[in-house]
Amino acid sequence: MAVDLKINTLIVENSAANRKSIKNMLKTIGLSIISEAPTCQEALTAIAQQQNDKNPIEFIILSYAQTDGDGITLTAKIREISKAKILMTTPEPDPERVLNGLKAGVNSVIVFPFSAVDLNAKIKQIFK
Repeated sequence: MAVDLKINTLIVENSAANRKSIKNMLKTIGLSIISEAPTCQEALTAIAQQQNDKNPIEFIILSYAQTDGDGITLTAKIREISKAKILMTTPEPDPERVLNGLKAGVNSVIVFPFSAVDLNAKIKQIFK
């Protein structure tokens, strides 16, 4: 079932292959307004620039591991400027990492590898 949301989505992931995979999954489940940022700094710039737009970024999928930081620190910085929903991806279900992400302001966590069905379920959970 497709997600019936026309939300502005940002993927923050340093791996081009992972960004492409996530973007394809988002398109499969019905999201079409998708931008990408390969670094934390580019993500923060994009979020700040779009805050006053008609259609600001409302949903962020970010990787725990970043080349210029980490998902926990990035989430804390995002929370200073945005109320966008955040889904953090991680390669392992480390309880401490998940807890720290939630404390920083992540709405949910999903463990790689995941499918479009898994991603759709997480998005529905976050936006219900």
